[in-house]
Amino acid sequence: QTEGNTGKKEKKKKAKRRDTTKKFNWQWKSDLNAKSTKGWTDYSEDDNKFLQENWESGEEVVELPNGYSVNLEQMIQFKTKDPHRQRPIQKVVKPPSSRKGAKTTKSDDNGDNKEKRDLKLEKQASVKKEDEKKQKVKVEKADMPKKATPPPPLTKQASEPLLTTGTASSNSAAGTKRKWYPGMQRGAPPKAGQKEIPEGKPNCLQGLTFVITGTLDSLERDEAGDLIKQYGGRVTGGVSGKTSYLIAGADAGATKMKKAEQKGVKVVDEDFLLNLIRSRESQAAPTPKPNKKRKTSSSVKSGKQEATSA
Repeated sequence: QTEGNTGKKEKKKKAKRRDTTKKFNWQWKSDLNAKSTKGWTDYSEDDNKFLQENWESGEEVVELPNGYSVNLEQMIQFKTKDPHRQRPIQKVVKPPSSRKGAKTTKSDDNGDNKEKRDLKLEKQASVKKEDEKKQKVKVEKADMPKKATPPPPLTKQASEPLLTTGTASSNSAAGTKRKWYPGMQRGAPPKAGQKEIPEGKPNCLQGLTFVITGTLDSLERDEAGDLIKQYGGRVTGGVSGKTSYLIAGADAGATKMKKAEQKGVKVVDEDFLLNLIRSRESQAAPTPKPNKKRKTSSSVKSGKQEATSA
């Protein structure tokens, strides 16, 4: 009898998972430090459709094209190659579509009521569109720097712009910056896992030295460092005359930015790094230098004795 009861429970659970009447908007927690109701980011339209279909078909774990997997039972997202790096997800019920309103109007013989319903649906759609437009304007204003800074003094690389692509580094160069201190928790990348990682040619970054500062657009700093080392590049903690590029994100360190300006080091963003990996040709590996044999103390002493005897 207990087995029969458990079987019924499993069937009920599966039937609930296969309920196709409910449509959801799938979101993942992009900012773990935010409150429970904030810090959520919508999946792309294709990912949203993919998750909805797999949820309705009763799948437990599915893999997204961007290298992340989603457990639809535990409602978590994790990196496929590193399951320990997890983030919560949630599904928000979508409001009923206008088709339901159309079905109700079919059974209604009164033309006035039908017209009223149509007007109400149009009004709701326009209000929703207006809200989306306002939200977009708010996001654009938040990304803009609050104070305009004067252009930096000319350096030996003045003919090239400090920033080649993107706007992540321009935010870090704004007048208002948070001072970083040891142990400070950096924010998660705002577009984590949403950019395609290019496949470059072997040793395409050979001979280049990089320094990373601030919060990048879609990569964690250790992920960016591993990617550079994978293609033969070198990552250091401080800017020097041997630094090829300073990769700057949001809230970039003021000291590193100033030193890059003094040393004439080119400041770029995450998109520049990805394009560099995508387009740079394979570089020859450096030939190891032969080890010079040092004279031992005994040979040095014998040489001195010969010189004195002569």
